[in-house]
Amino acid sequence: MEKKPFKNIKSKSISISEEQYMFEKYILYYFLEEFKLKKETIFTDFVIETNDNNSLKFDAILPKDWKNLKGPVLIEIRKKLNKKEFSKIAQNINSLPKNEIKTFLLILNVDSISINEPDYREIWQEVTDGQIELNIWDLKQVENNMRLSHNYKSNYNDLNFAEIEKTLIEETTEKQSISDNIGVLKNLIATNGCVLFLGSGVSKEYELPLWHELINGLSEDVVNNLEFSNDKEAEELNYLEKIMLKKELNYLLGSNTLLAANYLESGISNPEAELGEPNYRKEFNQRLRGVLYEKYEEPSNSDSQLKEIAEKIVSSKKNRGITKVITYNYDDLLQREIKKANPDFEIETVFRGDVAQSNRFPIYHVHGFLPEDDSKYKEYEIKDQEIVFTEKSYFDLQQLKNKSERNRVQSKALRRNIVVMVGLSLNDPNLRRLLLETEKEAEVKTYVLLHSHSIKKSKYLKDLKTQVGNRFLERHHQILRQNLLKLGVDVIWYENHEDVVKILKQIF
Repeated sequence: MEKKPFKNIKSKSISISEEQYMFEKYILYYFLEEFKLKKETIFTDFVIETNDNNSLKFDAILPKDWKNLKGPVLIEIRKKLNKKEFSKIAQNINSLPKNEIKTFLLILNVDSISINEPDYREIWQEVTDGQIELNIWDLKQVENNMRLSHNYKSNYNDLNFAEIEKTLIEETTEKQSISDNIGVLKNLIATNGCVLFLGSGVSKEYELPLWHELINGLSEDVVNNLEFSNDKEAEELNYLEKIMLKKELNYLLGSNTLLAANYLESGISNPEAELGEPNYRKEFNQRLRGVLYEKYEEPSNSDSQLKEIAEKIVSSKKNRGITKVITYNYDDLLQREIKKANPDFEIETVFRGDVAQSNRFPIYHVHGFLPEDDSKYKEYEIKDQEIVFTEKSYFDLQQLKNKSERNRVQSKALRRNIVVMVGLSLNDPNLRRLLLETEKEAEVKTYVLLHSHSIKKSKYLKDLKTQVGNRFLERHHQILRQNLLKLGVDVIWYENHEDVVKILKQIF
């Protein structure tokens, strides 16, 4: 009996999103191998221009006829598709230049009983007038069509997905993908607007600490608070002793920043208050704020990331440009820059896990809010702030899932909006969970601006041959991008931090 090609995928102990990712990669790998044998070309992650100068991205396009399908054939691979989503795809395809595409092939990772094909065809006919031929494949049709045209041996049940990914990666030119992403994103934002997700990288130009620097700053507090109440002859710690104790503490805490955060919260908070009580939180929050703004300084350059973002916010129109901001930062630097750009611009800072209640521009602080000056924010009390910092606070947030408004606002944006992430490393465990949960339901893709590594700034590659170092970094960036694509996130790389402002100017 011939083996089924998808038995291996279905039987693995993997998540639904991982399964779908492997399914998509297998389909694309199959087409690449098939057309390579024929010495013909297939384009994956294909970007095509619409009649109204927008850009759309599809999984692949076959330039010529294939089997009984007239070329060019546009291909989209999905896990599932409801009528509303299918109608939107049909509308997008109908906006393409006439006679450019002959066939649309929709490949669904479902059994035939899960597809109500007549409904799809009725929607297709109504939207496109049938000018482009529609073909829908379920799993059975995928198996049959692949088996019919396979003229090389392959044991489907022993598929090497690492090798498949490698093949697909090598077929994609990274530079082309970057320019495509910026072009696609610019057109999408111009017509639909976007939600900005901001991380600590955007505040770095103001000398605010990154996460590990915040941890180091708080560890100094624990050392400074040492008491020798039982030793009357003990002197205060001298400078060298403090330095050595801080180094020892950082060594003992290790590289797990969440565990370190637990320790530091306990070491700084009011020991007489119960965990979670306002007095317990107040002392820790105050010290956290102190470390946060300790080295604050206005950037010398006029083109900081936050200044550029602020200018784009105040110039955005309703449902165009930037429609809201979701920030993981505790600081209020963005609010300050917006007021500098336009003192009359109205902002609603959401910091208590609420929903924006007005027509003012919303900025959601989903990890808590620690402004330098409390008096600027009505009804703000530092003791009431539930800061997401420790392992327990992350665990509580994950356990609440969509019962928490902090999670809901992120999840809703990831599902329904174009999302652009700036200053984020995507290491946040709760954000990664939300990305996994929303990846297959998302109507549009999420993009992240990430810093690419270079030989010049490398610790070890400078001692190797340039060719070896470049090949390693190329492969490294390809693997990083493929892993983020599994979360539904595509990458726009930048080499220098100054490039971020240039990219923001291009996008908006």
